[in-house]
Amino acid sequence: MKINAIFDNGDDFATYYNNGNENKSGEVNLVYAESNRNGARQELKGLDTALELTRSNSNPTIICSFLPESYVASKFGNTYFALMAKKRVGFLRLPFAPSVLLSKYQELMQIEKTEDLLSIEINQMSTFDSQMGTIQHCVSSYFREDSERGRSAIAEAVVKARAVGAIGTDEEIAIQIRDFKYRTGNNLFVGKFFPGIFCDIQNTLIKDGKVNEKMLGILQNFSKTKPITLWTGATLEIESIKADLVSHNILWRLIPKEILYGAEVEIAYDDEELLVLTERYGFKVRDFVKV
Repeated sequence: MKINAIFDNGDDFATYYNNGNENKSGEVNLVYAESNRNGARQELKGLDTALELTRSNSNPTIICSFLPESYVASKFGNTYFALMAKKRVGFLRLPFAPSVLLSKYQELMQIEKTEDLLSIEINQMSTFDSQMGTIQHCVSSYFREDSERGRSAIAEAVVKARAVGAIGTDEEIAIQIRDFKYRTGNNLFVGKFFPGIFCDIQNTLIKDGKVNEKMLGILQNFSKTKPITLWTGATLEIESIKADLVSHNILWRLIPKEILYGAEVEIAYDDEELLVLTERYGFKVRDFVKV
C-alpha cells in the first residue's frame, strides 16, 4: 500500500507503517496533526494540510496525533469537523501499529457516507471571514487616501481576497474589502438544505444528566452513512454543553438551533413538537421524530 506520510520525517514513518502492508493495494494520506508541511509544530497546522489534501486528492486521509481526538475536536472545531465531514477521512491516536492503519483504511474505503455539508459551509464561512477581516485590517487606512502607495496596497489586498474566495472585478472586490463585516445573525443558511441527522440535547440525547443510550445508539448507527449534528436551544449554555458532551466522548458538532433559520434539514430528533420548533426557530424538517 502506498502511504503518503506528512510527518516531521515522512519517509521514516511511511517505511514503518508499510511494514507488513507492502503487498496490500491502495493509497492513503497519513497526516501528523502537530506538523505543517515544513515539519514545524504549530497549533496543529497538519489539520489545515489535511483539509487541503481532501480538496485536491481523492485518496482516504487519516489524521493522527498524540493528542486525544476529543481534545482536537474541542480546540480546533471548525477545521476538525470540516475534515470529518468528508467521506473518507478518519482519525487515529498515536502510537498505533501498521495493522491498525490498514484496518482504518479498509473501514474508510467500505463506508459510503453522505458529506456533512453544514460543517463544510461553517468552516468555509469562518475561514473566509477570518481572512477577509485580516486583509481589511491591513489596508483599511488606504481607502481614505489617494496615493500610489495606497492604490498598490489595495491592489495587493484584492489579489489576496480573490485567493480566499472573493468574487468580482478588482473594483468590486476592493469595495467588498472596504465594507467587509463579519457575518452574524440567524440568516446565514436561508434557502439551503442540509442532509443528515439533527438531534436535540436536553431531554433527547441527555436526560436527567445521563446519556440516553438508546438515542446514542440510533445516532451511532446513522453515523455510518449520514452526518450527525447536535443542536440546542440553550445558546447561552452551549460551551458548557460542549464540555459535557466531550466528557462523554461524544464528538459530533453542536450548534444553536437558531442559526438554521430559513434552512431545511433532512431528519430531526427532538423532545419538542415540530410545530413549536419550526415556529420558534424558523427552519423546516423533512422527516421528524419526536422523542
